[in-house]
Amino acid sequence: MSFPNHPDAALLVGIPSLDREHAELMSEIGRLIGPPAVRLDSERFSEVVSRLGRKLAEHFEHEEALLERSGLPADEVAAHRRAHRDILEQYTALQFDLMSRAALDPAAVLAMIRSWIVGHLAAHDLKLRPFAGALSRPE
Repeated sequence: MSFPNHPDAALLVGIPSLDREHAELMSEIGRLIGPPAVRLDSERFSEVVSRLGRKLAEHFEHEEALLERSGLPADEVAAHRRAHRDILEQYTALQFDLMSRAALDPAAVLAMIRSWIVGHLAAHDLKLRPFAGALSRPE
């Protein structure tokens, strides 16, 4: 099974910096899914997941700066920030599980990681699309 290393056109937000970051995050998913697929207990999986966590944190910081000037309603901004926090909490829990060598279902772990990026993009980030023109310009 392969995974595209870039968002399909339906998932482009229209803000070049965010679309580029989304493509990088999707590339990381592709590194996990393969081919060849990476085992959860491998050093390679640990490396990719660690890098993914750093990229997610940086991406969310960037995205939240854009949210502040987006024009989205306050409740939408709050929900978006909560979603970021929830993802980072899930990421931390996964890291603890991996360190403690907990029995994990590889398919469930990969589905969760995919939801952090593709699911979040579809549910939250696409709401920024109507503001893309203004948000693409420097402040």
